[in-house]
Amino acid sequence: MTTETDNLDNHLPVSHNTLRKTFLRVDFPVEESVPETILEPKEIHRIPFSFVVPSHIPAQMCHHTCANCQVHEEHLQLLPSLGKISQYFENTHDMSPSEAEITYSIKFSVVEKMSNAEWPKILKETTYPIYILPRRSEMAPLLLAPESRYYKIRKEKCLKKGILRSEVGTLVLSTFQPLGIELCRGPQPQNSIEASTTVRINLRFDPAREKELPPHMVSSEIKLKAMTFFGMEPWFSFPDHSGPSAWGSRQTYWSETISLHLEDCFINWRKQAKAEGSDLALFYTASVDISIALPDTLAYPPTFHSCFISRAYALKTILSYQDHSKWRGSASASLTVPVQIYVS
Repeated sequence: MTTETDNLDNHLPVSHNTLRKTFLRVDFPVEESVPETILEPKEIHRIPFSFVVPSHIPAQMCHHTCANCQVHEEHLQLLPSLGKISQYFENTHDMSPSEAEITYSIKFSVVEKMSNAEWPKILKETTYPIYILPRRSEMAPLLLAPESRYYKIRKEKCLKKGILRSEVGTLVLSTFQPLGIELCRGPQPQNSIEASTTVRINLRFDPAREKELPPHMVSSEIKLKAMTFFGMEPWFSFPDHSGPSAWGSRQTYWSETISLHLEDCFINWRKQAKAEGSDLALFYTASVDISIALPDTLAYPPTFHSCFISRAYALKTILSYQDHSKWRGSASASLTVPVQIYVS
């Protein structure tokens, strides 16, 4: 498995900034679990308590302007833990930069009761970190603009050959957003069936002349790209729908890419015909299905968007083919399609 990293170097560095918010408070009367109102030294007093983590954060926490209601609603979803993954799981990483973290902890305080005339006295306080992985349903596929910076679902290439670079034909690759990748038991896949999906690549070759044949496919490769958007200014819209030119000066981007799948690619081209005026033009079509599964050596926070941090994923598929202009070697074409990771 190889890992590649990429950051946005045309923006100002984002300085370290911390936002803290208590969104759940539980007042627990200790008398219900500890009959003795006085805690004796060197004795262990067990105080069981339970609480339900809400699925949404308070509406007033997102008070900035949003592009539409969908963005505002997404910003109110409970955020998953992000970063500092090693304190919960051994020898793993969630592909997030150190500058972007979402952490949760339980803060426990023991308060001594005083008379009505005096303020309660805090005897002891401690915090315990917890990992939160909220359930998130799969959202509708994205509507992508052709000029999208992060996704490319259609590519057209003109194939040529010979010293004179005579045109052979046009190769068109297209795809669509695959089914989301579901995590069932935690942020890491548990088996080969879980956390998988299939990407279909549709190909079309329009020969420049009837005698020209479609290229011979050599191999297929697919990579997972984890994109983390973060900053000290709230996001007006979903950051992966726009580009850096629409961002603020204190908003930036980080990505890590891992290889998931590489194998030889053999396809059967289907010869077809279409009527163009009085002529009958020939063309060839084919499709490639690439199945992938997430490696269990990493943790995968689900796709989410919040006011200050977002995580999105993409699958980059690379098809290598025998170039007509080369006796040896091959050329390649790639597509990048969004994919959601969600928790059932």
